[in-house]
Amino acid sequence: MNYNKVILFGRLTRDPELRETGTGTAVTDFGLAVTRVWKNQTGEQQEETLFVDIVAWGAQAKVIHGSVRKGHRLHIDGRLKQEKWTNSEGQPRQRIRVHMENFQFIEPKGAAGSVDGNAANDDEADVPF
Repeated sequence: MNYNKVILFGRLTRDPELRETGTGTAVTDFGLAVTRVWKNQTGEQQEETLFVDIVAWGAQAKVIHGSVRKGHRLHIDGRLKQEKWTNSEGQPRQRIRVHMENFQFIEPKGAAGSVDGNAANDDEADVPF
């Protein structure tokens, strides 16, 4: 059995960048910082942050671009996709990105920069990241 599903809660590391494909499909790229916090064997708090590249397509790409900025919190689910290409020097390149399938705003109601009608409820604002 194979399963390719990613669920992330994190903060945007940069403002989303909107562009269009040659056929007119909207595409938005942005980064998400996802932090894991735990205590080690001696009880000291440890922290590890991953920086993940995300791509959104179509109507979702436009909503993300128009609604959030660097520092906003999002819940993302999607799938991993390996992308391969050759750079301008002829070198093969590759990366793995999350192709967003669904998202949810996590900013609390009334927070600076939150989006009216799309903000999460106050309970979700307490997610520790």
